[in-house]
Amino acid sequence: MQGLCRNSQFRIQRFSFEARATPCHLQHECIRQAILGMDVICQAKSGMGKTAVFVLSTLQQIEPVAGQIAHMAPFIPTN
Repeated sequence: MQGLCRNSQFRIQRFSFEARATPCHLQHECIRQAILGMDVICQAKSGMGKTAVFVLSTLQQIEPVAGQIAHMAPFIPTN
């Protein structure tokens, strides 16, 4: 997935995240923008990877601090 660091790409492949090695069009267009901190609005059918755009770009932006645990709380409406 373009825009993601090698560590993130490795973990996606290792754990078969959604069994998708190649990002869909939505992910390809939105992940890079989200990582850069741009506001992104995604509208697509169910199962197209909108949640992955949010989660992957957010995880990539977290900078680890020794001895601390990072928290992320996604608020995403579902069906």
